Amino acid sequence: MDFKGTFYLNCSELPIWNFHQIGKTKDFRYLGKSDEIEDVDCLPIDAPKIWKEIFNEYCDISDNRESQEHLQNIAEKEELIEKYSYCSLLLSVLYQGLDKETEQLYFKELSAWGFSFNQGDLLREMDRAKVWLKSIKTRINILDSQLSNNEKKQTSPERLEKQQVKLERITKRNEIDVKKVSVVKWLEIIKDAEHQARLKEKQRRKAA
Repeated sequence: MDFKGTFYLNCSELPIWNFHQIGKTKDFRYLGKSDEIEDVDCLPIDAPKIWKEIFNEYCDISDNRESQEHLQNIAEKEELIEKYSYCSLLLSVLYQGLDKETEQLYFKELSAWGFSFNQGDLLREMDRAKVWLKSIKTRINILDSQLSNNEKKQTSPERLEKQQVKLERITKRNEIDVKKVSVVKWLEIIKDAEHQARLKEKQRRKAA
């Protein structure tokens, strides 16, 4: 199937209405360029990945505090997942028992990833390392929750409706068609409205 011709793959193509619908429902059929896509089996197998890339692109170009925090949280989460996976593997090998020389190499590697073994009781240090890994896992779960909540907040239909009314009033555009305006175009309209609002405020202050 020609995904490029059948599905929206980026913010330049995806209508802002579809963007908010996917965020609300996680129904990836809204990635389809045709209303005829009713069967989820017709979706590309990597539809969740496509959506993630689109939302990350939105965060990158929307230039607001929430979006920048979202990207920072993604970067931190990916780093922690790598740390958790690799250090878990190192510890599992240590549990099996190693000669002293190889053991020291593993200790050195774990130290490079943020956990320093103290000389002494190995089993006690291993237990301490498990607690350390648990704290990393907890942080990953917290970031997951924050990312999910932020995505819901930024893609809520209520947010879209409020923005639409405000933008139509400020920009004097009647009935902006959110089912046709792309995410990129929508963000441009927002920036234009913010610019106009700043100019009006500046003129008001001068007249006062």
